[in-house]
Amino acid sequence: MLQDQENIIKVAKEHQRNSDLHHIAMHTAERTEFPINSYVMAKYENHEHRPPTKLHPIKKGPFRVVNYTGSIYTVQNLVTMKNEDYHVTNLEPYFQDNKHNDPRQAANADADVVDVEEILDHTGNWKGHKRYLYFKVKWADGEIQDRVSWAQLRDTEALHAYLTSKGQQKLIPKQYTWDP
Repeated sequence: MLQDQENIIKVAKEHQRNSDLHHIAMHTAERTEFPINSYVMAKYENHEHRPPTKLHPIKKGPFRVVNYTGSIYTVQNLVTMKNEDYHVTNLEPYFQDNKHNDPRQAANADADVVDVEEILDHTGNWKGHKRYLYFKVKWADGEIQDRVSWAQLRDTEALHAYLTSKGQQKLIPKQYTWDP
């Protein structure tokens, strides 16, 4: 019985050693560096690095590299324009495709977002509550939509330009205004 136990322990140690070596080999990537202002794709940040649904692309992005400290990269989300941090092993270089010449277009397509080209008109009273303001919008893909709410457009440059042209700069959110 002691001999059998010794054999089992020996086999278990060998198996564990092989498992550890495999794990180290899989998670120790060759050091990759991404220059500032280059574009990268990111793995999803869940255990299996899988997309949330079958309809999502395999990787997120593209993102623009804005900074790095050691193995942590700060990248700019081209849809929200917010910065996010990723470990270098979760990033891959972005190779431009023929369909999207601009990385922002590819990021918008990934997030199912379309840029606002122009605000054409509005309904509602400037003096009333903003939730009752609706805008006629021309999207970058050429589609025109009649009732888009202020909340959906509040962070867009097109709305800020429209408000300025109508003398309603006071409705532009404070984070987008500059006071000397």
